[in-house]
Amino acid sequence: MEAEPFWERAYRSGAQDPFGPPSPEVLELLPTLERGSRVLDLGCGAGRNALPLARAGMEVTALDASPAACKRLAALAEEARVDVQIVLQDVTRFAFLGSYDVVIAHGLLHLLDPRARDGVVERMRAHTSFGGANVITVFTDRIAAPAPLATFMPGLFTEGDLFTAYADWEVCLQRSYTKQSDQGDGTSYEHAVNKLVARRPLK
Repeated sequence: MEAEPFWERAYRSGAQDPFGPPSPEVLELLPTLERGSRVLDLGCGAGRNALPLARAGMEVTALDASPAACKRLAALAEEARVDVQIVLQDVTRFAFLGSYDVVIAHGLLHLLDPRARDGVVERMRAHTSFGGANVITVFTDRIAAPAPLATFMPGLFTEGDLFTAYADWEVCLQRSYTKQSDQGDGTSYEHAVNKLVARRPLK
């Protein structure tokens, strides 16, 4: 078991974002958004999704519990000369205010215990504007969490449960696949992934 996850070391080092470039589904969503749309990026990390959204003129709130991630994002936002509201906070304590046109939770929810995880999903849904989108990527229990990372991933979803949770929304993208994660030290692990983009129905 690792004392801390690999991504914390990457944030502190100022190296390339440990989770790679912006998510394709986020970039594909951009043309559908009006300038000034409210976007909430939960578990934002170093801002791989928050920054391109801010550059496109969106009103972005980016939240992470990692001081190193928030510090790195602040530096990158300043360098890019874009405004991002950065919130250093545990997502389970975050007060969702008003509604958002897009809520992103990429690689976050399986890091929470199941009860807290499900509560966050409920709040994400409730605070998404009608016609707005949720963009979610999670790891599932189809492949067990790697032993060194298991303590950081108590909330692996049961395969397909994420899709069931949004069965009453318009599903724009639904994928189940396997991916390799690079730990930055030559080590990689295999994960089962469920990815979803869903829109809240209009009234």
